[in-house]
Amino acid sequence: MRKHGDNVIDAASFGVVLAFKINLLDVPATVTVFRISKTVEDGAARVVERWQHVAPKLDRDIFNRVMATATTG
Repeated sequence: MRKHGDNVIDAASFGVVLAFKINLLDVPATVTVFRISKTVEDGAARVVERWQHVAPKLDRDIFNRVMATATTG
């Protein structure tokens, strides 16, 4: 904790973003997107397990992700 005059400043308790920078990337002319929807009963855990083995071996320029969502119904 630092003191500045009579005021106490505790810089670790909060943060304020004053600016940020983003980098835009070129998008290839051809983009492939696909979605696989699986429930636990359909083997969702197996798909995620296989993805964990395959994803690190893919080209770094390939964007890939697994999104798990909870649904009711």
